[in-house]
Amino acid sequence: MAKKQQATGTFILGKSMDDIREAYFNGKVDKLCADILAAGTVAPEGLQELTKALEGMKAEEDALRASLTAKMGPTLFPGVDSKPPTIGQLKRNMSDEELEAYAKWCSERDYCVRETRKIIKETAKSAMTVPKLDTAKLMNGAHAITGFLLYLTEDKNEKKTRLAERIINIIDEYGVSRREAQDRAEVTQEYLDYENAKDLELVANAFVMNAKKEFSGAGAY
Repeated sequence: MAKKQQATGTFILGKSMDDIREAYFNGKVDKLCADILAAGTVAPEGLQELTKALEGMKAEEDALRASLTAKMGPTLFPGVDSKPPTIGQLKRNMSDEELEAYAKWCSERDYCVRETRKIIKETAKSAMTVPKLDTAKLMNGAHAITGFLLYLTEDKNEKKTRLAERIINIIDEYGVSRREAQDRAEVTQEYLDYENAKDLELVANAFVMNAKKEFSGAGAY
C-alpha cells in the first residue's frame, strides 16, 4: 500500500523548504513534483501547503522583477512576463472628420473597383467576339483605369491590413504560431478579399501596359 505523505513542520510532502525553493527558482518544479509522486500518494493538505509555498515564492519573484524593472527598465528581463500589444492597443480611434473622410474614400474606392472590373470584362468579351477591338474605346478604358490605380493600390493595402489583423486574432485567440495562423487564415474572407484586390491591381496594370503597346506604334498614347 502506498505511503501517504503529509505536511509536517518545515517539511512539505517530504521536501524541505530549501528543497522546494531550490526547485522553484532553478526551474525544476516538474522534477520536484515527480519526486513527490514517486514517493507516495499526495495528501490534499500536503498539496495545499505546497501550493501556498510556491505561490509565496512566485510573489517574491514578481516583486523582485517589478522592482528591478522599475529601476533598470524592461530590457533586464527580455521576453519574461511581457505580452505583445493587442490590436486594440495598436489601433487608434478615428475622429469624426476621419470617419467621414474614410466613408467617402470607401464610396470612391468601390466605384473605382467596380468600373475597373467592368472595363476589363467588357474588353475581354469584345476581344472574343469582334475581329478588331475599338481602339478609341480601348484607349479610353486604359486612361480610366490609370486614374483608378491609386484607389486599387489603396484598397489592396487596406485589405492586407485586415488580413494581418485576422492573423493576429487567430494567434491571440488560439495560441498558435504565426505560421499556423497564416495557414488557417487562408480559409477566411479577409484572405480572399486581399488576394482578389492584389490580383485586380495586377490585371489593371497589365491592361494599361498592353494598351500602351497597342498605341505606341501609332503615337496615339
